[in-house]
This record gives sequence, structure tokens and C-alpha cells, in this order.
Amino acid sequence: MKFLIRPIRKQFSADKELIENIHNIIGEDPDNLALYKLSFRRTRIPNPDHTTFQENNERLEFLGDTVLDLIIAEYLFRRYPTKDEGFLTASKSNLVNRELLGSLCKKMGLDSMIVHESLFDSGTQPKNIYGDTLEAFIAAIYLDKGYDFTRDFVLDRMFGQFTDIESLINLSKNFKSKLLEWSQKNVRTVEYVLVKESGAGHRKMFTVQVLVDKEPLGEGFFSNKKQAEQNAAKQACEKLGISE
Repeated sequence: MKFLIRPIRKQFSADKELIENIHNIIGEDPDNLALYKLSFRRTRIPNPDHTTFQENNERLEFLGDTVLDLIIAEYLFRRYPTKDEGFLTASKSNLVNRELLGSLCKKMGLDSMIVHESLFDSGTQPKNIYGDTLEAFIAAIYLDKGYDFTRDFVLDRMFGQFTDIESLINLSKNFKSKLLEWSQKNVRTVEYVLVKESGAGHRKMFTVQVLVDKEPLGEGFFSNKKQAEQNAAKQACEKLGISE
């Protein structure tokens, strides 16, 4: 019996710590702890009998991506009633880009709760592990607490405590237009080349390179080609010293 008691106590201790961490992040204790545990599980971990696998967080990531898009789209739609679709789309891209989501994941301390040992061991750690985990975490909150609670978490806690949402929205600059204007003024050529396309469905990612006079000056990576081009153009503008 003593052999059985020790791991049970260890599990209770780990659960208590996880509950406390989640409470500090979202402001309430989780009602369904299993959802949050799943949101941090990056790999298909074998059960003790090695014949079946535990579920990972990819399905939650899919849902969280959609929930986050809806929250941000609704916020922008209400916040800017006179702005056109182009402004809203660019603003949303600034707020849901993988680099920012990864940074927010780390700032909230979610990175320390990720179950990903085998990924590091195998050398196949996904580039977007932190942003993906944050989306899965958002899905867990949504399933556990509902839409209104999740919206408040995203806008007030996730963005409100760690970054200036309005300044991010105001970064909706068209770097492609800036680069084009500069190239026309200086009689230079600009070309965008799709160098890589990976994934499928909602996980598809595009890598685009921008060439100035056939010389690569920037590379962008995003889930749609237009924003990948913008990210590449931003790099080129920075290298060329083109002011914002």
C-alpha cells in the first residue's frame, strides 16, 4: 500500500500547483482541470501499457484559433465602426500573429507548464509551440468558462496586462506599400517569392522572401501569404532604413 500512496500524493500536489497557476492567470479556479492539462500536452504520450496514446492539444488548438479570431474580430468591429475591411484585417493580423502569441504565452508563464519532453529529445520541436499552446489554453478556458469569460480574459488579461492593444492596432502599416514607394523613387525592382508552403488546413503556413534587385532582403512567415509578404517587406524596410 505504501508504494501506491506516494505517487497519488505526488499527483495531488502537482494538481494543486497547476490549479494555483491557472487561477493566477485567468482569475478563477478551473472547473474542469482536465481541459487545461490537455491544453499543455504537445505530444501523443503512451499510456503505461504502451498500447494506447493520450490525446494531445491539437484539437484544442484548432478551436482556440477560431475563438481568438472571433474575439479579436468582434472587438475591432465594435471599436472601429468607420474603418474598412482592409484596416480590420491588418489590425487582426497584428494581434493574432504567432510571434506575439508566443511572447504572451511566455509572459503568462504557460511555457513552464507545457508537456513536451519527447519533442525536445527528438529535435522536432515545432517553431510555433508557444503560440499554439496559448491557442489551446484559450480553447480550454472557452469550454470551461464560456465565451464571455474567455473574451474578458483575452482582452483584459492576455492583452491588457502584458501589452498595449491599441499600439498594436496602430501598427497596421502597409510595409509592402512603403517598400514599393521607396523602390519607385530609387528605381529599384521588388519581387515576392513563395519559398515554402507547409501544413494543411488551419495549420498551413507560408514562407515568403522579398527580393530587391534580385537580392533577398527579407523573409516572412505566416498562415496566409499576404501577411507573410507584409512580414517580409517589414524586414526589408528595416534593413534599408525606410522610416515608418
